[in-house]
Amino acid sequence: MPTERLAWETEVSIFRNPLIVKQLMIAIGIPFGLVVLVMTLTATSQPGVYLLYGLSLIVALFLLTTALLFAMYGGRYAVGFVVDDKGIRCYTQATHVRRNRVLNNLTVVIGFLTGKFTAAGAGMLAASRQDVTVKWNRIVSVRSYPASRTLTVSAGYLDNIAVFCTPENYEAVVAAVAERVSVK
Repeated sequence: MPTERLAWETEVSIFRNPLIVKQLMIAIGIPFGLVVLVMTLTATSQPGVYLLYGLSLIVALFLLTTALLFAMYGGRYAVGFVVDDKGIRCYTQATHVRRNRVLNNLTVVIGFLTGKFTAAGAGMLAASRQDVTVKWNRIVSVRSYPASRTLTVSAGYLDNIAVFCTPENYEAVVAAVAERVSVK
């Protein structure tokens, strides 16, 4: 069954899109929350001073990360999508590809030089996900979020993408995807 080719590019607010905020809270909130919990439970002598110092460092790191996101991307992420007979393609727009490449390669190099192989691996994984196509036969589930005009496409452990639609094309994208898979 041929699917009409839909292609568009959009900029998504990193701090206003509910799906991105939720994923940031999971990726950043859980680790920071665990660190705060461990610090609180293990604070022994003069817990107030050391706990306050540790929490201040965590808040400073969080604010620095936020400032870096604003400096590098202006608080927005430029992404493009193609929905066609092959599947759903998600790619980083040319305006952000170079910045991402520099940041990812820097993460890999610094990770290896400092012996932080997890960071190096994260940089390599991020670099490999700049252009992803999920084929129709691999899609396990699609969930629709009409309020934010977003679809989440799941096709296994690493093949998960969020499709951010525009107000003009949301209905057409949902219809095109629904021709191939069940949309919840």
